[in-house]
Amino acid sequence: MIVVIADDFTGAAEIAGLGLQYGLKVTMELDMVRESDTDLLIIATDTRSMSSEKAYEKMRELKKELMSIEYDWLFKKTDSVFRGHILSELKALLDINLKKKVLLVTSNPALGRKIVDGKYYINNTLLNKTGFADDPEYPIESADVVGLLGVNGDIPIKLLSTDENIEEYGIYIGEAGTLGDLKKLASKVTKDILTAGASGFFGALLELHGYCKVNVKTNFSFEKEKKFLIVQGSAYSKKDISSEILKRENIFISNMPKEIFYNKEKSEEIFENWLHEIIDKYKSHNKVLLGIDQPVVRDKKVSRRLREIFADLIVELFNKVSISEMIIDGGATAYSIVSKLNYRKFYPMMQIAAGVIRMKVEENPDLCITLKPGSYTLPESLLTSLERSKIN
Repeated sequence: MIVVIADDFTGAAEIAGLGLQYGLKVTMELDMVRESDTDLLIIATDTRSMSSEKAYEKMRELKKELMSIEYDWLFKKTDSVFRGHILSELKALLDINLKKKVLLVTSNPALGRKIVDGKYYINNTLLNKTGFADDPEYPIESADVVGLLGVNGDIPIKLLSTDENIEEYGIYIGEAGTLGDLKKLASKVTKDILTAGASGFFGALLELHGYCKVNVKTNFSFEKEKKFLIVQGSAYSKKDISSEILKRENIFISNMPKEIFYNKEKSEEIFENWLHEIIDKYKSHNKVLLGIDQPVVRDKKVSRRLREIFADLIVELFNKVSISEMIIDGGATAYSIVSKLNYRKFYPMMQIAAGVIRMKVEENPDLCITLKPGSYTLPESLLTSLERSKIN
């Protein structure tokens, strides 16, 4: 069994999609380690939204729990553009591990994300010149990957090109501009090296271990008359669904009231009115989209509060409406929602597109959840599925 610890929920789902591509039986757990009859066990956390200290303690806790089960190798899934507390999490794993070397490869050339000469590029644009510069929780101010990872006096941090070897203690950031580079870096891994990084590197490691891609289903249609919920909780997702699609599919848009967004007086009363409006709209619409039509606020506390409001709303909504399909855009939002719903175990069924995964929920067999990272584009095939659901 392979074990992956991910720092956010959609990152975990992205790894699950890769597992499906390579013919693996995949199980996702939320924040816990349990013995499982599976090929790939993914532990989804929300450490990216925690403080650095809490993220460190969470990693130590999970690594200790892993000592109680048998597995072949461990991969630490991190954000591909260095958001979160990657250095703290890797240090936690090293502190209670015999391994003292880490190969961190966050490049994902298939998505145009490359590290060349110590600089991070997305589609040939420096990372800090992209939309990630405006991330509300982790605004990217540099494209220098060593600087993005941070500094820890106890651990040497080095760049590693494809023609260099890993010899001494430390964290090595692999440079990769092509899929071939990922494979070359994967070939350097030995038993005393902890592997970490983005999904592209995990795929290269799977191939190194002898796994091959299989033919998997990637298209489907939603059943007619099923209740459908789209939650756009990411700052990157506002334009993912065109107004033409929304109008044609009779999708009711319900944006968070500005009084709630700005935490004004009587927000509790407005929350109740908002909830009842959505419930009422499900009488004439099978599909509802929840969003935020306000400027992005660069404040972690505000982002956390808004996620919790969405989660509270959806818990109340699920008590009143039988929703069968839910798409959640954004890993932190997804984590907040499934935590409040007390969902803990998930069975990924299908990768609709890179990083976009549809899964069953053990605690609610009548519900399917589709997860999408906020920075990824909503796939055309999913929009087509929405269209088909109306006429099938």
